[in-house]
Amino acid sequence: MTVTVVILLLMMARRVELQRAEELLMVTKLASSMPNGKQRNMRNLIQGMT
Repeated sequence: MTVTVVILLLMMARRVELQRAEELLMVTKLASSMPNGKQRNMRNLIQGMT
């Protein structure tokens, strides 16, 4: 569930970067609060999106 939300936020952030900057910050906070395995998956997702 959270992964799909993160992907949606990232897609929005790419379209409207300035307005979604705060949401990206929240996403990074979410990712940093996850276990290490999920953190790596998140980083791979983010790198794949950009």
